[in-house]
Amino acid sequence: MKVVRLSDAERDVFVGERRLGILSTLHPDGAPFALPLWFGWDGTEVEMFSMRSAPKVTRLQHDPRSSLLVANHPDETARWVLFEGDATISEDGASAAAARLYDRYHPDATEKQRARTLASFDAADIVRVAIAPTRVVTYAETF
Repeated sequence: MKVVRLSDAERDVFVGERRLGILSTLHPDGAPFALPLWFGWDGTEVEMFSMRSAPKVTRLQHDPRSSLLVANHPDETARWVLFEGDATISEDGASAAAARLYDRYHPDATEKQRARTLASFDAADIVRVAIAPTRVVTYAETF
């Protein structure tokens, strides 16, 4: 087995596939907290969305340092990408981000399902969360 780093193109293909990201944030006492969520990567920033009242948003408002880990599926060769940086939270673009991510994670949804879900996101008072990574770490095993 050989361990290699992914090229930018390989990284983008890997994170462009439908996978969950594991967002890590910090509690006020510095303890980490991680949770799975939908994400998108445009080559410059990682985008997510959340209810404004969610604890992860409160943690990020207190301390924006965060990371998002994207990992292989269990039946794939070990591979992962870690994005690290400060998260920003904004109202601008929240609905558009939710729509993009819904389409990414539910490509076969009917228009009725899509409309109903996006309306529920908007009613939940969502915000856009983004990380413009200051560091990206990749890992891949090859045989």
